[in-house]
Amino acid sequence: TPTFSFIQNEETNGEFVISVIDNLNCTVNDTIQVNALEIPLFQLSTDTLLCIGSFLEIPELPIGSTYSWENFGSMSQVPIVSDGWLTLTVTGLNGCIYYDSINIDAANCYDDLPNVFTPNGDGVNDYFVIDEALLFPNSRLEIINRWGQEVYSMNGYNNTFNGNELHDGVYFYVFYYDTTIDNSNKKEGFLTLIH
Repeated sequence: TPTFSFIQNEETNGEFVISVIDNLNCTVNDTIQVNALEIPLFQLSTDTLLCIGSFLEIPELPIGSTYSWENFGSMSQVPIVSDGWLTLTVTGLNGCIYYDSINIDAANCYDDLPNVFTPNGDGVNDYFVIDEALLFPNSRLEIINRWGQEVYSMNGYNNTFNGNELHDGVYFYVFYYDTTIDNSNKKEGFLTLIH
């Protein structure tokens, strides 16, 4: 039974040698030239939660490649309109194709918030509630008084701010959806606290 050995160089392109040795220990060598075509590799981010109305940016792609989103064509930013999978197909200069997909959970981040809450223990408007807050574990809520001083903050806001330690009045709030992202989407406005 003949045995085979394959001598590969360090590169994916170039010259490769194959040797065949038979039962009589006779050896035959041959050389082939391989020109490997490069796959246009890229990676979409991990599955994530995004606000409806925001955009998913196209990742950095190999120079000279072309791309197409399933259902969105060659848009550089894909609008987030609903939950679902987004698939991007990239074609390199040599015709090789690569694709990746990401699953998006879409949340309505633009609901109007109540601007008055009354933490008086009657079970109605006792807490400052942001409907989608629990969907965003990396969120942050900041409450600022009329002098610009932060009087309350919470990372991973879970709708528990009741303002008991504050005086009645008007306050400014900023809710950051994801503090791990630079320039995070945010919601801001005024709220009136009445005990």
